[in-house]
Amino acid sequence: MATERMRLRFPRPGRFKSRPTFTVTFARACRDCGTLYPCLGEYERMQLDATADGLAE
Repeated sequence: MATERMRLRFPRPGRFKSRPTFTVTFARACRDCGTLYPCLGEYERMQLDATADGLAE
């Protein structure tokens, strides 16, 4: 059975560039309001850091 993974996806930074996607390692949920806080693993966090400037408009 395949396990579904949550992913953080961002808009394409350019017309022909791929859409930045980061796999969420685990998440925390607030029992009061239901907000989900995604948490990245070390590798995904480093990838996000490397591409963060290109994600902001």
